[in-house]
Amino acid sequence: MLETMAKCYFAGLHPNKTLLNEQKISTSKLLKDFGNIIGLKDEPIALWGKLSEDWVHTEGIVKRVVNEIVKKSEIPSWALIIPMNYADADLNAINELGKHISQFRKLLKVTMEKLTGNQF
Repeated sequence: MLETMAKCYFAGLHPNKTLLNEQKISTSKLLKDFGNIIGLKDEPIALWGKLSEDWVHTEGIVKRVVNEIVKKSEIPSWALIIPMNYADADLNAINELGKHISQFRKLLKVTMEKLTGNQF
C-alpha cells in the first residue's frame, strides 16, 4: 500500500505522463523522493524497509517466528495459517505491527492533505 500510495501521488502530480513506468525508478528512490516532497524526509523509506524486512519477505517472517519460539517457547498464533485466538505472547508483535500501521496512517494523512489541500 505504501509503494502504491507513493506511485499514485506522483501520478497525481503528473497525470499526463507515464513517467514511473518509463523510467524504471527503484522503490527505494521513489520512497525517498516521496518523503522529501511530502515533507517527511526518510519516514516512508524507513517504514517500507521495516515492513519489508520484518513482515513481508519470507526470511524476515521466519526470523520473527524463530525468535518468538526461542524467547517464549511458543509458536506465535499469528504465524499459523489456521485461524487461532491470539495469546498474551503475541502482544509484542501485535503492538509492533500496530505502530507500523499508525505510521502508515500518518503518511496517508499527510499525502492526502498535500494532494487536496484539505485537512483530514
